[in-house]
Amino acid sequence: VGKNDGVNSGWLDGFKALETLDLSSNKLTDLGDLPRCLIEHSPCLRNLFLQNNELPIIPPALGVLRSLTSFDVRGNPQRGIRMGVLDRSCPEILAYLRSRMDEADLRSMEAKMGEVASANSSTAGSAGAAEADGSGKVQQLKESIEDITIQLNNVPNRGE
Repeated sequence: VGKNDGVNSGWLDGFKALETLDLSSNKLTDLGDLPRCLIEHSPCLRNLFLQNNELPIIPPALGVLRSLTSFDVRGNPQRGIRMGVLDRSCPEILAYLRSRMDEADLRSMEAKMGEVASANSSTAGSAGAAEADGSGKVQQLKESIEDITIQLNNVPNRGE
């Protein structure tokens, strides 16, 4: 389970096959530890949609998610990334976000991504037939995403 300031985030370690996460249009004001959790627990993530929320800041750590092929954060009130950058390709946006990170933090997060990828490749061949259908994991994933969305929506707005 991920933690943010010592509090469980609701993100479980079991979503290594997650490919798409769409949290768009949820009035999110803060992503909490979601970037770190995605980096550490979702190496197969290809699509991340956060558009049309209330995010004042797009965390540069999201740039470490090099596996992304689609990434959309447009429609948020953030002012840290120019619209011209947001209209570029996914790899270009991710490179821009990485360029905004402290070099030591970038190296540390990329090392974590490497550890996750390495662990996944070593356990991929040993998956049992019980996990082949994944139906229980799909339901667990849906419930966890709902929990995360609720938690993110309950983060107090600093402007209130």
